[in-house]
Amino acid sequence: MDTSKFSEWLSAQLEERGWSQADLAKAAGLTRTAVSQYVNKKRTKPEPESMVAIARALHVSPIEVFRMAELLPPGPADDVTLDDWKQILPRLSERDQKILKNMALNMLQTDDRVKGTVSKPATSTE
Repeated sequence: MDTSKFSEWLSAQLEERGWSQADLAKAAGLTRTAVSQYVNKKRTKPEPESMVAIARALHVSPIEVFRMAELLPPGPADDVTLDDWKQILPRLSERDQKILKNMALNMLQTDDRVKGTVSKPATSTE
């Protein structure tokens, strides 16, 4: 494992949230020592259970964490999975979720017109 890649990613995640290592440890149910070892490149064999706990605490896809920890091979840069959406949507406001849904429906409607098929029209009331 290239500990620097995971360490840098994890440090950036903490900084983005304004979290300390202790904050992550508490949110993930890990020890402060374990989090410190990941951040400071001391732990070279990440435990899958710890990676899942970190993903849940950070509200990111476990796949992303596994890839950053090199437990999974890198995916395509634009690879968006259902799991990604499951992590993203709850973080959006209800208003933003509706906007995103309407955008997606409008995109489908445009695609259908190009293909000559029909889909459900986009509505802004849902």
